[in-house]
Amino acid sequence: MKFKKRKKIIGIVAILIALIGGITGYHSYSHPELKLNAKTVNVEYGENVEKYLINSIDTSIYDDKSVVDDIEFTCKKISDFDDVDVGEYTIKYKYRDSEKTLKLVVKDTTAPEIKLRNSANIFENDVIDYDSLVSVDDLSSYKTSYDDSAVNYNTPGSYIAKYIVEDKYGNKNEVEIPVIVNQLLLQTTSPASISLNPDGTSKFEVSTNCNSAIFYNSSNPNVASVDNAGNIIAKSAGSATITATVKGKQVSTML
Repeated sequence: MKFKKRKKIIGIVAILIALIGGITGYHSYSHPELKLNAKTVNVEYGENVEKYLINSIDTSIYDDKSVVDDIEFTCKKISDFDDVDVGEYTIKYKYRDSEKTLKLVVKDTTAPEIKLRNSANIFENDVIDYDSLVSVDDLSSYKTSYDDSAVNYNTPGSYIAKYIVEDKYGNKNEVEIPVIVNQLLLQTTSPASISLNPDGTSKFEVSTNCNSAIFYNSSNPNVASVDNAGNIIAKSAGSATITATVKGKQVSTML
């Protein structure tokens, strides 16, 4: 009798073990351990890091793909996965009792984007603000420079300058800027020599094809003065040279 009772108990225990094993097996089949597609993932700076991390999960082992929503990934050095700086990181994945790690490498290999906004159209001896002619877009900090070695600012003609941008990671780009140097005209209709008695007046007639102000100067203000409009007043006997200047170009008359 005792033997039969013991045999019955053993049978019940065996059934329970089988049930537990079956449940465990089913659980493992329905919810297998976490698995990743790779040990390292490379992401270009500015791209969606979170998307890459999600895509690194091997979902082929799950019947229910929504399991991905229950998988957590964290990194001590990253507080916001929408703003991950260039560098190397260790990402920790966790799903139930399963944990995996992945190496995340964020690199900036993209050259700065330069857009030409305007070409340069100047007169002789003008100075060009090259920064105002372009727009630059880059996620990383960068330095700008320009190469105007092929531009002769003193001689009318068409030239090409280069605008160069290099970011902190060595990515470089450049754009060509057309430069047109126009001839600067500075002309006078006044005679080459003017005679005046003391307190006498005259006007130094000067015209130019640019919008810059004309600057007048007397070589001897004690003999004759000249104002910003070219009006000359003789002060005393003697000689003086009245000069008009625009952008380094000059015309003059003797007094």
